[in-house]
Amino acid sequence: MIRFLLLSFIASLTAQLWAEEEAFRPEQGKFPPIGKAKAYRGELVFVDHVNRRGSLRLFVDGYFRERRLHHFAMLPYGMIYYRGAPADLRDVPLGTILYGEFFLPCDPKLSAVPNSKGTDPATPAENHAILLEDDLSFCLRQGKAWKLRGVDLTKESVKYS
Repeated sequence: MIRFLLLSFIASLTAQLWAEEEAFRPEQGKFPPIGKAKAYRGELVFVDHVNRRGSLRLFVDGYFRERRLHHFAMLPYGMIYYRGAPADLRDVPLGTILYGEFFLPCDPKLSAVPNSKGTDPATPAENHAILLEDDLSFCLRQGKAWKLRGVDLTKESVKYS
């Protein structure tokens, strides 16, 4: 009896921890809270800088390649940072690893990019970006820093901590 109670307690805790929170859909005409955005990172593979759209190959399960593209559209008030400074999509070279904060579209019927159901981890339903930044900008915003200890040109290695 105690085993059954213990197993059911552990199962209920696991279900609560693994339960996905409901996706946040912003209201039209209101700025969404950045804390409700979902974070993804991926390689920039396509850019339509005029319409502020693009495609990322998301980093899922340790792989960039072998996955479908995640199409996104920048929100009108969305920001892009490249090398620590504000930028435009045309300033970011293809192949750059970008970190982004994404929301669901306000109205899926009027979405500028194809909608996804979010069942595949490589193509989540959140496809409207409020923030895109390269790894340098991401680390600056997070306050991460490294101290360069030395460079060995013969071995082509860098020591840092």
